[in-house]
Amino acid sequence: MKSRFFAAAGAVAMAAASQAVLVMDQLGPNFTFTNTGGINASQDFELANNAFDVAIIDDFTVSGSTLQLNQVQAGIGCYGGTTPLHSNITAYRIEIYSSIAAATASLVGNMGSQTVAAGSVTTDLTGYTPSATQPRARVTIPINIVLGGAGTYWIGVIPVFNFGGGAGFGQSGIIASTYAGSPLGSNAWQVNPAGGFGIPGNAANRAFN
Repeated sequence: MKSRFFAAAGAVAMAAASQAVLVMDQLGPNFTFTNTGGINASQDFELANNAFDVAIIDDFTVSGSTLQLNQVQAGIGCYGGTTPLHSNITAYRIEIYSSIAAATASLVGNMGSQTVAAGSVTTDLTGYTPSATQPRARVTIPINIVLGGAGTYWIGVIPVFNFGGGAGFGQSGIIASTYAGSPLGSNAWQVNPAGGFGIPGNAANRAFN
């Protein structure tokens, strides 16, 4: 794809003024590098399970002054529950942080935050092997987040997905990528500010893209 950009297994496209700029790509060609990678929990749960709200985040660096982020693509998957379908995701949160510590303190991005309804998101199963128990897809999410200046930021893509639902919808996550991509590093982190998963310090280096 021309425009990508995320991390853990996603990509995001950013535009500065009227010129589109690719600032991050870890999905890989034809998404083959994310079709078989593990699904790592990234999810905004229902109120009863807020302690488990969790995100996979990864870093990107930009130069220049004001930059407008206009699109995110990510490899996502669902698992567990009786109906783990992408159609049960109601929205996607795009959160931008200044640091890992900021994400550990709160899943609401301190540098940018936007929730996009699922109806505005394009879901593409092309290149993914369909599975009733662990369906995967590429999602393209339109956003409008303005960054104030040059520097290194961290981004998380968090599906809003009920664990209980009436039918046991299960969990959602970002797919780990083995594609080297840009930037390099294999340094995605998983953060769980409320501590429901018992991750030491509520943050862990997952060592993938």
